[in-house]
Amino acid sequence: MNIAELIELLQRHPPTMRVVVPGWQGGLCDILEENVEQSPIKLDQNKDTFYCGPHETTDSDESPDEVAVVIWRTD
Repeated sequence: MNIAELIELLQRHPPTMRVVVPGWQGGLCDILEENVEQSPIKLDQNKDTFYCGPHETTDSDESPDEVAVVIWRTD
């Protein structure tokens, strides 16, 4: 999903509705401005596991596949 697609999706909901992300071991977390940042990522790094997302952030010495906006949990 890219930024334009996310904006389109969010515009289907009332603009005052809260947006949350899952907590580490349960519950829901608010999204704060400081938790939204750009991060270099490598695509499809976790194909062999069902409990991790498919992509990973890169180390500073690695060449990323792309730069993505990451929304971190607040917990």
